[in-house]
Amino acid sequence: MDSSQLNEQFTTQLVAHQKYIYSFIYTLVSNRADAEDILQKTALVMCRKFSEMKSDEHFLAWSLNIARKEVYNFRRKCERSKVIFNDQAFEILMSQSDQIMNQVDQRKGALDQCLKKLNTEDRQLLQMRYEAGVTIKTIAENLDRPVQGLYKVFGRIHANLKECILKSLSRTQA
Repeated sequence: MDSSQLNEQFTTQLVAHQKYIYSFIYTLVSNRADAEDILQKTALVMCRKFSEMKSDEHFLAWSLNIARKEVYNFRRKCERSKVIFNDQAFEILMSQSDQIMNQVDQRKGALDQCLKKLNTEDRQLLQMRYEAGVTIKTIAENLDRPVQGLYKVFGRIHANLKECILKSLSRTQA
């Protein structure tokens, strides 16, 4: 595989898994700015080492392992200047990170299924608001609908999604 194909494959995988990697890092450092910095360093290391990744290795598992090391390095650098978890507490968090990521995967799967159950109009509203980042006020203006009415619509959609997700999760845990 030439370097152009390798770069394209890496970029595709990174974009697909970046939110999971960030979530993993954030659960360990609990500070958005620090998590973003660590994510950037993790991505750089991953980029440098991507050609060394074994072909049978899962990208997300490989990337989380690198992120784990970067969080550890970050903790070592911050030891002198910040109050941080002691090593034992950090190891407990690290050991439970796989469980946390599994829970995130289950919740995301439940959300995906529940989103598919929504009617087209509700799905389009959510896409405008959360994927495109359009404010509710702007959506209301574009659709010529009252802002307060749209807030109620989003409240109803959120409540329906929450109920659906909870039911889905309770069925998978039973």
